[in-house]
Amino acid sequence: MKKWGIEHLLPVLEPVDLKSFEFFERLKEKESDLIFSAAYGSYIPTEILHLPKFGSINLHPSLLPLYRGAAPVQRALMSGARESGITLAYMTEKWDQGEILAQKSFPVLEEDDSGTLLEKLAEAGVFLLDQTLPKLFRKEIVPVPQDDSKATYAPALKKEETWIQWGKPAEKIHNQIRGLSPDPGARTLFQGKQIKILKAGVLEEKGLTEFGVRLALLPQMQPGTIIGIEPEGPVVVCGKDLLLILKIQPESRGILSGRDFLNGYRVQILQQFEMEKGFFE
Repeated sequence: MKKWGIEHLLPVLEPVDLKSFEFFERLKEKESDLIFSAAYGSYIPTEILHLPKFGSINLHPSLLPLYRGAAPVQRALMSGARESGITLAYMTEKWDQGEILAQKSFPVLEEDDSGTLLEKLAEAGVFLLDQTLPKLFRKEIVPVPQDDSKATYAPALKKEETWIQWGKPAEKIHNQIRGLSPDPGARTLFQGKQIKILKAGVLEEKGLTEFGVRLALLPQMQPGTIIGIEPEGPVVVCGKDLLLILKIQPESRGILSGRDFLNGYRVQILQQFEMEKGFFE
């Protein structure tokens, strides 16, 4: 946006502090039609929100009132959501609680992670703006209040939430990996060094025979133990079911496929992925 504005000889303001009197006065003298924000993490003072003729609107990557907050895409995937979408809503002094102008929804696919889902949401956001702004300027839209009773929240991620707890069900870990991929990545330890798991798949315990006698030992195996070696990558014991590792990034190295990880690190049955000590004690 900054580059586009400069190329078109438009004034570009980059305030250090939105609360500064000078910035407020410069906005005021411009007599703006609209303030629009997307992926903006700072609080915008109420007096600024009320300046434009058509108000101040925000593009939020969820179907509000679901997943209000700083990490809606990651939280949706981590919770196993099957549907996502984009919302265009008025901004108020309360974050993500303004009246809704328009929404667009679509299914979340099993192979989606936060990277692919953000790309879809960005494309949907462009479409939604293109369809909505002309109607807003013609005053053809009736804003819809959010139903607070249906609200859920998506607070910013904490460091400890990026560590994999192998005692959880494989489906839960799979969703954690999807939500944290490609950045910051779901983390674990292997051979004493930190690695990120960026893609995985769930294998149900029932019906698995290819691991032979090792499955009989499954109840005694510690979560995080490698129980099998598949062509695609290692198979790991979880609190319930098994996890097939498909994409991984060792510490200070590039991203590897599960197969390349097996070959490069000479991975063996009964080796373990471990949790960082201190976070979950």
